[in-house]
Amino acid sequence: MKLFLWFGGSTLSMLADENESGKKYLVTNIPGTSVGLIAKDDEYDLNLAEPGFQFERVVTGKRIDARDEPAFTEHLQLMQVGPFKVLFIAETDALKDGEPVEVACSNPYYLGIKKCLQCVSSGSPVLCHGTKYRGSTITSITMKSLSAMYESNSEQLRKAQKQVVSALEDLKEQLEDSTHSGDSKISFSYTGKINIHDQRGPSKLLPSLDVVKELLA
Repeated sequence: MKLFLWFGGSTLSMLADENESGKKYLVTNIPGTSVGLIAKDDEYDLNLAEPGFQFERVVTGKRIDARDEPAFTEHLQLMQVGPFKVLFIAETDALKDGEPVEVACSNPYYLGIKKCLQCVSSGSPVLCHGTKYRGSTITSITMKSLSAMYESNSEQLRKAQKQVVSALEDLKEQLEDSTHSGDSKISFSYTGKINIHDQRGPSKLLPSLDVVKELLA
């Protein structure tokens, strides 16, 4: 089977760091296709007072005290990851001249490669970063290009690339061997090998089988 993958915005980081966050990720194979879908099983909790969200509002020229539900824009891009074709669908924090911009605030010490991979997933060539050490005070704002982040994290990114491709190869093998038609939970062994565990009940990633068949007809 030639596997074609569909990723959410945080999937690349999850594969690179062996799900260090401990969040639940699901994978399923779209029936009748060679397309695998991976996404986080997590209800989005929108906290309008969260510093990162407020910072995003400031840099995009929106009112900080606005209480209306924000509108979201998603960016789609098809990329080659090792031998796999991957469709990335990720939320875009901001747009500049029609291109996505990743927006984040944090202690620079913890920036690492996570935001670099997030920029790749969202198609953002630039990160607008607010330096925040303690509390919610932003002390400085810098624009970091993706190419500069590549250079400063080159060794870590090479290791991450190997880990991601290795995990996808393991995943492809297990999906090919599986007879399960629903969602499976992703986990990692202590050696870094990816494993999938069949989940009961209706799929959280896809509509009913009848709807899927009708959409693919």
